[in-house]
Amino acid sequence: MSSTAAARRFVPANEKTKADGRATDRDNIAPLRVRDLNKFYRDSYGLELPPDEDGRYAAYMWLLHTARTGADAERRMDNFLELRAPWMPSAERRAAKEAAFASTKFYSADELAVEFGITYAKRTALGLTTIGSIDVDAAQRKAIRKKKQRDRQRERRSRERLRRKPELAAPARRADAITEILPPGEWVDVSLICAELKRGKAIPFASLTGKTLTAAVHRAIEHGINEGRLQKRVVPGPKMPIAQIAKRGTR
Repeated sequence: MSSTAAARRFVPANEKTKADGRATDRDNIAPLRVRDLNKFYRDSYGLELPPDEDGRYAAYMWLLHTARTGADAERRMDNFLELRAPWMPSAERRAAKEAAFASTKFYSADELAVEFGITYAKRTALGLTTIGSIDVDAAQRKAIRKKKQRDRQRERRSRERLRRKPELAAPARRADAITEILPPGEWVDVSLICAELKRGKAIPFASLTGKTLTAAVHRAIEHGINEGRLQKRVVPGPKMPIAQIAKRGTR
């Protein structure tokens, strides 16, 4: 591990960082920070920390953050030291725990990254969220997160558009309604179609009356003819020719 840990022991209890004064935020972050340290330690050391100054410093950093995780913190510290640093003498363990509980120091994300030499690639690979990186600062990481969020939103909207069935235009809906009321194999006067639509209150024509209804029926018929679903003919009437409509294929 490329850090300056080997030159240090425990951090003095009165040493502070810029994070001081935000105790509530630090206490909320602490459990997540411990989780991230566990990920990094497993990746860097395996199950057990090395029995040297690097291992001692790594153990202390874990204890320092665990001290802020609640009433059961000391039990978790003991379990951690027994499992991850079984080589540490009892007196040294007690001193490390006391120093962790007494310390007011809390590292920012990037400060902790510097302590352990964590790069952005390593941070991403391990899924660390409370530890920064030495080569991509907080502002850059924020910009990257925003871009990823925009990309996810764009992909989601694209998927939604693909799933969404396009809404039919009014002439198409009305042509469907006319097709549904036409008897198979029969020609029907346009005037009778208008009367039936008005009487049946077909939803696509529900708000239309009089000349507006008639005009909408003619537009829908033309749409149906263009789509190949309807056909039209004109037959002689008592006073003037009569337009009749039938489903495609009617003779």
